[in-house]
Amino acid sequence: MVERFKTSERFQLAVTPEGTRKRAKDWKKGFYFIALKANVPIVVAYFDYGKKEVGTKGVFYPTGDVDKDIHTACHPENFVQV
Repeated sequence: MVERFKTSERFQLAVTPEGTRKRAKDWKKGFYFIALKANVPIVVAYFDYGKKEVGTKGVFYPTGDVDKDIHTACHPENFVQV
């Protein structure tokens, strides 16, 4: 994926989250390291099925400090420590 970002004029990748129906046991960080190595931003999006709403919560570039970056989440208490 990193090579694809580097060699494409325009490329977008969507990664679905784990733990959407219950608390996640592990935070999978592949999306984070792809963005870090490709030097592309992470766009945080959400789906609210009850409200039938989709949107984005923000954009950030990973710093390389995965612990600090992941704790910028809106509800970091819903995920285990990495």
